[in-house]
Amino acid sequence: MRVRISPGALAVLPAIAKALGASVIGTASPDNHEWHRSLGAAALLDHTAGPVSAQLEGIGGKVDAVLDLVGGDALGDAPAQVKDPARVASVIDAQTVLGFGGRDVFCRPDRDNLAELADLADSGKLGVTVAETFTLDQVADAHRFSEAGHPAGKVVVTI
Repeated sequence: MRVRISPGALAVLPAIAKALGASVIGTASPDNHEWHRSLGAAALLDHTAGPVSAQLEGIGGKVDAVLDLVGGDALGDAPAQVKDPARVASVIDAQTVLGFGGRDVFCRPDRDNLAELADLADSGKLGVTVAETFTLDQVADAHRFSEAGHPAGKVVVTI
């Protein structure tokens, strides 16, 4: 299965998809391509270089599923990227994704799912990249760091 994951995806999503057997195609600016490769993306496209659907033609065509975490133009182009629009999932814009038959995803903690993630982490198939660590008294700095751009990993506040 080939899965396209949008820019802005949590650092761990490509690793989860890969651990579950998917070949991940990420979208990111070229400055972030190497980092996304290190997270498990088999191929990368430049989300600033025009519609992703057109870029996919150069690497095998439409994908089996799309996970959108950005919305806007990226979500609007998603049906053209996937073989079946029902296989587009978004956490951003329920009205748009449901309008073309995709899925609106609202994440809730689930004991079984969290146990599966723990098993993937314990087996070494899933890791978490930490961009920066802050102490609790630096939480304002952590927030500013996060807002300043796209941190290359998770922002951690220790207590």
